[in-house]
Amino acid sequence: FMGPTEVEPDMIIRRLGSRNSRRHEVYSGDQTKEIVEACVSSLWCMECWEKPLRGVSTYTAADLRTMAARAGLATTTENGKNLTKVALHGALRATAVQN
Repeated sequence: FMGPTEVEPDMIIRRLGSRNSRRHEVYSGDQTKEIVEACVSSLWCMECWEKPLRGVSTYTAADLRTMAARAGLATTTENGKNLTKVALHGALRATAVQN
């Protein structure tokens, strides 16, 4: 399940581990709503799996910092300066491709 929709899924299959992992968890029934809410709250604003990020110019610097922080990425340099939008977007894109 991914993306905005009014329909709640009846079943969720979640892959565990890396992209090549064959381990999965299956949730159904009453569990699905709780799992969807937990997943959505932990996501870093991805819109869909095929194209997880839009172009860098469509985001504000604050949005990209929030997304990077949720993804566990650094948002500042070693000197404490905020990373640029391009740097943040690039790090998020690399993480999305990796996972």
